[in-house]
Amino acid sequence: MLLAHRSLPTAALISATGKAIQAGALNPQVVLIEARREAASQLAPVAAIGALARYDRPTPTLANYDALLAGNNR
Repeated sequence: MLLAHRSLPTAALISATGKAIQAGALNPQVVLIEARREAASQLAPVAAIGALARYDRPTPTLANYDALLAGNNR
């Protein structure tokens, strides 16, 4: 975290440190992630859940595999 000031603004690091302390997070990676988020000042766009429904697939079945293990050849 001490070297992060080379690539991140000081204000972002100070703010991120304060937020991490408030949250009770002791991991320095949390501070770095939050500082990068503040430095970018833009959050990544969030895709609507409905837009991802086209990627839904049925759960695969293992019936053929179970038959193979049981020695039942089809």
